[in-house]
Amino acid sequence: MFEFLFDQPPTFDPVIRGAIAATAHQTAELQRQLGPIEPVAVAPYLGRYTHDVLGEVDIELGDRTLILDAGEFRAELWRLRDAGDGGGTYLTADLPLPGPATVTFTGESDARVMTFTDPTTGEEYLFIFVEADAQATPPA
Repeated sequence: MFEFLFDQPPTFDPVIRGAIAATAHQTAELQRQLGPIEPVAVAPYLGRYTHDVLGEVDIELGDRTLILDAGEFRAELWRLRDAGDGGGTYLTADLPLPGPATVTFTGESDARVMTFTDPTTGEEYLFIFVEADAQATPPA
């Protein structure tokens, strides 16, 4: 703004262009890391999980989307390709947090665990599986 008012050469424009280019690059890189939601693969994760302090959350299958429903907010979960964790790792979308949280599913049968990692602190919250979603029978 001052550049315009005082007839100075633009110095802030390159900074803004650089920031826009960096954001576009980060977005493209993230898109390459995301994979589709496969209903059969996510079926074991569907249901209700609980945390002693944070309460209950439901993991639901939408129209080719995986949803984390905490009652007061819902977030779509985006699958990360090749996370190398032996389970499923997802990023949250649409949460009121500065950046995507990581959600990881591990375990089998009744020993399933969902780990929610806060993007601001890196703190992990373990949610224990308590109930399967009776309506969660995805097509093969």
